[in-house]
Amino acid sequence: LLIIDIAVPRDVDPSCAEVPDVVLRDIYDLRGVVQTSVGSRVAEVSKVEEIVAAEVGRFVQWERAGEIAPAISAVVARAEEVRRSEIARVGGRLRDLSPSQQEAVEQLTKRIVRKLLHRPLGVAKELAGSKQGYLHLHVLRELFELEDEQHP
Repeated sequence: LLIIDIAVPRDVDPSCAEVPDVVLRDIYDLRGVVQTSVGSRVAEVSKVEEIVAAEVGRFVQWERAGEIAPAISAVVARAEEVRRSEIARVGGRLRDLSPSQQEAVEQLTKRIVRKLLHRPLGVAKELAGSKQGYLHLHVLRELFELEDEQHP
């Protein structure tokens, strides 16, 4: 028979523990179990703190990288705007080309713009996730004279 007495003062006479096949546990026995489990839980706190710190770091990096997406879109849009403007500027000379040649010029200029922007924008994404990401984002906006609703 197991008797658990957690009342203060006790409800069960301690001499009951002397009866054969009777186990008596009281509040003091429970305190020892709690202290033992607290010790093991305290040992886990540093592990939990490491996990939380790593996840917070990943979240901050993800959030910072997300902040640069509108700026990157604006850079690409600005480059496309310049490309179209230059095609329009020489448009009269392109009319003498066949439709397939005109399409080739169109595709060529698009590839040039993509290739010129690919590496710098990739680096900008990487840098945006760093601790100084907001500075890199600011520099990108300054270099390309970008403005958006959030950062005029």
